[in-house]
Amino acid sequence: MKMKLIITVLFFGFLFSISYSQSLRTMSMAGITIPIKDADNSCDPYDFGGNISYLYLDETTSWLKINPSLNSNWGDYKRPYDADNVNLYGLNFTGLKTLGTDGTFIGSVSYIYDSRINVNRSIKYNTYQGDAFFINDTTSGNIHYNGPAVKFGYSFELFSGLYLGATVGYKILDGFKEIYSQTSTVLRDVDGSVGITYKLFNSAFLSAGFSTYNSQQTLTIELSAPVDDEIYNYHGDNYFITQIGNPITEKLKEYGYSWNSQFYCNPDKNSEVGLNFVYSNSNEKVLLENQSVNGNVLLDVENGFAYFNQYLVEFKGRYDLTPDLTVGLKGSWLYNSSWSSSQELLVWDWNNKTAGAGLGATYNISPSFLISLEYNYSHVNADSSKYIDNHFTTVSSNDHIFRIGGEYEIFSKVFLRGGGGYGIIGKDIVYGGSNIKYALATFGLGFNLFDSFSIDFLLDYNNYKPKQLDYSHSFFDGLITLKLFNI
Repeated sequence: MKMKLIITVLFFGFLFSISYSQSLRTMSMAGITIPIKDADNSCDPYDFGGNISYLYLDETTSWLKINPSLNSNWGDYKRPYDADNVNLYGLNFTGLKTLGTDGTFIGSVSYIYDSRINVNRSIKYNTYQGDAFFINDTTSGNIHYNGPAVKFGYSFELFSGLYLGATVGYKILDGFKEIYSQTSTVLRDVDGSVGITYKLFNSAFLSAGFSTYNSQQTLTIELSAPVDDEIYNYHGDNYFITQIGNPITEKLKEYGYSWNSQFYCNPDKNSEVGLNFVYSNSNEKVLLENQSVNGNVLLDVENGFAYFNQYLVEFKGRYDLTPDLTVGLKGSWLYNSSWSSSQELLVWDWNNKTAGAGLGATYNISPSFLISLEYNYSHVNADSSKYIDNHFTTVSSNDHIFRIGGEYEIFSKVFLRGGGGYGIIGKDIVYGGSNIKYALATFGLGFNLFDSFSIDFLLDYNNYKPKQLDYSHSFFDGLITLKLFNI
């Protein structure tokens, strides 16, 4: 089954994340997060739940991070409208300034260059995002997107034990397909969030937050020659509406919001526990411009509507059994549902439930050498009803992933990091394969030679290969973080 899965919370977290993403240190150690202690990997509402109000407590010194990055993926194990190869280049500047009792400010400025090689027909920016609609031309070609993104956040203590925070972000990308249909794309995203944290007692905090985003993608299909273009608006996999003209303009509008809440307890330096709850809701509209309806020309005519709903509950805890041995546990439950309609007719609906659990341990073999192990299990139940294609599917999957990572101080304040992972995915609900073999290898270096700055490097390789097939899909990440302190 080739189910097109969206996890709405990833939109909120990935598109405009500032600093509550995983650090390069833990990513270099096979991406282990449960048992490893790290400044950006605690169980608190900011690191674990992304709640901006806790930033005031989480960050106590000023810094500036400069992050050049490359993210690439390629392979024959893919979906029909995927590109053969995607290269995402980024340059990000993130600064944090502590203002004492006046609060803490954080700001991020990024530039993105997204190069997609040999995209098969699709001209949507997010081809597979859980709806039943595709916008296609007739060719395979390269599409390039580029543009800036900015985000700003502020957190402060309003009263003793009561903390507030807010963020606002904006992103705009321009895209162009090099060959017919020569589609130009303008993608605009705006997001914002507010949060509140209350100190229950000395070691416990309760947080809540609200996030929202608004996105619009405008597609303009215009040929330089005086001939008509053809665009196909698919509803499902087989049925489509043809638009003929020059130019042709279509829009995709998205709106979503998310409520979240966190509980955090850190009774001593040897233990911490965090809970995170998220409810997300969003919708998407596909609009055709300048359409004739009953003899009248309307600016925007709705061609499709999709609705998404999600619940996420997760837990993470960590405890020092001895000064050299730390153990951790994590659990999660995720429910996603979506339906798509056109002209008030139900086209497709799907839902999936994922229950996950993980455990791990970190052991300090010596003051300069640590090793960490982690195991994650997830069970997925998913069903898809494509009414328009008369295709109904139910899938169940048991997934297992093992990771091992380590860090060694080869010289004073110079760290060598690495890790690997192996997993079996019973049924891949995104790409459609069965008995997927997953392999991971990571390598990293850290230099903390001076009090004023540090440098971290990461190389990360992932591969997914169905057991019964001869092809696979690979992901590669190369990242650098230059961190300047006390700016």
